[in-house]
Amino acid sequence: MEAQTKNISGISIVGQTNEKIVNYALNTIAIANNTIENVTVLPLRNELSGGAFSLKSCTKATIYAMDMPVSIDSKSSQNIIFSTSPSKVSNLARGNTIFGLANFDVPGFSILDAFTINGFTSDPTFYLSDSTGQMKSRIEQKYSNLRFLIRESDGYKLKFALLKDNLNNASNIQLSYTVNNVVKTERVLLGAPDSGGTGFRQLIISN
Repeated sequence: MEAQTKNISGISIVGQTNEKIVNYALNTIAIANNTIENVTVLPLRNELSGGAFSLKSCTKATIYAMDMPVSIDSKSSQNIIFSTSPSKVSNLARGNTIFGLANFDVPGFSILDAFTINGFTSDPTFYLSDSTGQMKSRIEQKYSNLRFLIRESDGYKLKFALLKDNLNNASNIQLSYTVNNVVKTERVLLGAPDSGGTGFRQLIISN
């Protein structure tokens, strides 16, 4: 699809069946300052293999790429991509939305690889990641508690939890802390009346 002398807008590809797409299922090219916008591609049926998607100077497109590669150049924005293989989506611009759909390996969905929801297991889990993938954290509902974990070199480690069960003279907070280089996780307890001053209790944790 090529916009040589003017903008192109309002193209839909629906219900297409192909034996095999050798190169691109969609390749947008815009000359000079022209743009291609409002393109919709619903899932394509392919007997052997589908084609890739290349978006250049493209805006407001909705692409159901499924497991096919997608490349988005720096002049494209406001596009929405649905992919079962988000690692195959190369997004060089800000302002595009990438939805990672569930597959056999990842039973959940993600948004821009920054926020992932996994509700397939008995423990619903949210994952958060920075743009480099170096900083990752996890929020999970487990054992009727809400747990907050941060990924370290040897896996996810619990840092904080909200506990469902109520105990006398205890808070519903569980904290991770380090004593003599040993990591411990304990429930925060309540001190005696006025232990934090008149009218206040201290929050205490075991040695």
